[in-house]
Amino acid sequence: MPLQLRSNRSWIRRAFGAGAVMAALLTTGCADYVVIQGPLDVAAAERVERELADTKAETVVIDLDSGGGNILAGIRIITAIEQVRPRARIVTRVRSQCHSMCVALFLAGDERMAGSEALFLMHGVRDADGGHRADLTGQLVAYYLNRGLDPSWVDRQVAEGPLAGRGEVVIAGADLTRRLAEPQRSA
Repeated sequence: MPLQLRSNRSWIRRAFGAGAVMAALLTTGCADYVVIQGPLDVAAAERVERELADTKAETVVIDLDSGGGNILAGIRIITAIEQVRPRARIVTRVRSQCHSMCVALFLAGDERMAGSEALFLMHGVRDADGGHRADLTGQLVAYYLNRGLDPSWVDRQVAEGPLAGRGEVVIAGADLTRRLAEPQRSA
């Protein structure tokens, strides 16, 4: 049955919406479900690493609801996702908030879904004292581009300041997903 379900995902999505696809995957045991809620810290990274290391599912659904957090914890989570990607399709979902480092986690998905009420907040990387970290911001911007975020929009955010350490940009989920192309796959 999982193969038939896999081939019918687009039909299910058109007929019943994206939620029906996720419900079908979860109830048939074809997907693992990971919830990342709250701050992105070492404890969150360790929990997600454990959960993803054990998955044997062909699809991993990652539900995100976070105000952001530590970039190093976020990088650990992205690394865990990348280790699963060769054997599982990654679906990331945001229903309400995805701020700061959470945006990179959202972009880590092969399929990205944002609810109509979802809000994303992006800014340059800051150190513990609030100072701008241009080196880490450059790496984060490169990741955004690699995962399919529209280069002209990213360039504008760097030029206008939010991704260059001057302020923040808030974008609705529907607007962000319109600015996405297919992510590049790692070799």
